Amino acid sequence: MTGWPSEVKEVSKTLKPFWSMKDQLSVEDGFLTKGRAIVIPQVMRKEALQRIHEGHQGVTKCQLRAKDCVFWPGINKDIEKLCLSCHVCQKHQRANPHEPLKPHDIPTRPWEVLGADLFLWEREEYLIVADYYSKYQIVRKMPQCVTSAAVIKALKQIFSELGIPSRLNTDNGPQFSSVQFKEFAAKWEFQHKTSSPYYPRSNGFIERMVQTVKNTMTKRQKVSILGHQDHKWHPGTVTNISPNPRSYSVTTENGNTIRRNRVHLREREVADTPSNSCEEEKSPEVSRPSHAPDTQDYAKAFPEINIRTCRRYKPGLYNIEPSTYGTQA
Repeated sequence: MTGWPSEVKEVSKTLKPFWSMKDQLSVEDGFLTKGRAIVIPQVMRKEALQRIHEGHQGVTKCQLRAKDCVFWPGINKDIEKLCLSCHVCQKHQRANPHEPLKPHDIPTRPWEVLGADLFLWEREEYLIVADYYSKYQIVRKMPQCVTSAAVIKALKQIFSELGIPSRLNTDNGPQFSSVQFKEFAAKWEFQHKTSSPYYPRSNGFIERMVQTVKNTMTKRQKVSILGHQDHKWHPGTVTNISPNPRSYSVTTENGNTIRRNRVHLREREVADTPSNSCEEEKSPEVSRPSHAPDTQDYAKAFPEINIRTCRRYKPGLYNIEPSTYGTQA
């Protein structure tokens, strides 16, 4: 056959992809070219892609690099596919933007929806349970080793006193994601819903409650103690509470530890000075998560695997599975 036929149906299957650019093809020194680019045969395209992606440039840079050198039908899609599947490029690319947070449904009655979380304060573990409707908070001190059994025991006491909620929202901590806790939720007939793993911001209500409780507990430590000799109030910090007899160990600013009962203590009130007010106006306090250690990059602790999205159920909820595609560097 000399030249191109008049109709595309007369072209062989191998040459059909070149039909739309037939006027730009030519033969120079035995090489088929499109403009200044050499048309690469099928068996050499994989090697050509690897050479184009040397240096791990981005999609646009690789496409510009190949534009005047090599060509085959669908080269831009192949380059994009290679860059998006490159393990090195995916590892060092910019993080995806956060999905916009969606507000939770407002409960219709108190104690219908609760949030629970564990937090550390003064090297002690505490469990907090808060009501989404009334913002009512309950804090329980936990044993040194916090297990699912200890959390379940504390929740049983709280639910026995105030009732069983319809839903309990928690994070994905090991105490809440265990099989024992799932059995507890099924037996007590309440819905257990967990937030996104390693993303405390998605459970913002209970995180804010933890921050409030921590601030309150910290402020309660700062007291003024009545001196027996000068009968003046001196600043101090509560370091220990004795239940029997009821008394408080207070450390003063000079390092002395004094034991007093509640009559000789009062909360310390810090007055706002003009200088402090100006500083607050210039640099307002930024709200920070209550769990600073929980916001670290937990992905470093887990093996890296390639995944692909199989199905989208609703906004923000996807079904994914491991993928063997794109393991080349």
